[in-house]
Amino acid sequence: MKKFNKKHLLFLIPVGILEIILLVLECLPNGIEMEFKWPIDENSTIFASRTEYYSYFSDMPYGYGNIAPIFIGILTIAIIILWLVNLFLDKRGINIAIFTLTMIKLILTCVEFIFSQTWVNWTVFAIATVCAIYEIAKVIVNKEFSKKYDKDEYFNDHTENNVADDTIS
Repeated sequence: MKKFNKKHLLFLIPVGILEIILLVLECLPNGIEMEFKWPIDENSTIFASRTEYYSYFSDMPYGYGNIAPIFIGILTIAIIILWLVNLFLDKRGINIAIFTLTMIKLILTCVEFIFSQTWVNWTVFAIATVCAIYEIAKVIVNKEFSKKYDKDEYFNDHTENNVADDTIS
């Protein structure tokens, strides 16, 4: 059995749990609010309206030009897959990819929150809040990690980039 990545395990477990909770929120049928309006009769200026709710993975919002939710859902699945890989592998590139994808997801969620005009939609607000909390926590953890470990520990002492060991002969 493979060993877990214990270096960041205290940070990885809450991130994974939050991403799984976000995936559940995105799969719920009340994630996106869409309001449909139509005239009552052909010469009327009075419109009837009906509000319907859809999941983030539904084709209906995408078909009406609201493309942010489907990309937010895809990014959530990609982050969960990278998180699972990061549990077993200790690669800095995976951490950077998770951070970058979460930042893109935060931007798309804020765009969805601002331009959808659904201020009462708690799902979009919850996703934006959790993404913002993750980004702030990740920046704090990265700063503490860089203070704890010296920058030179990332590099091997016997690499060709080490100029201190090179002598002119």
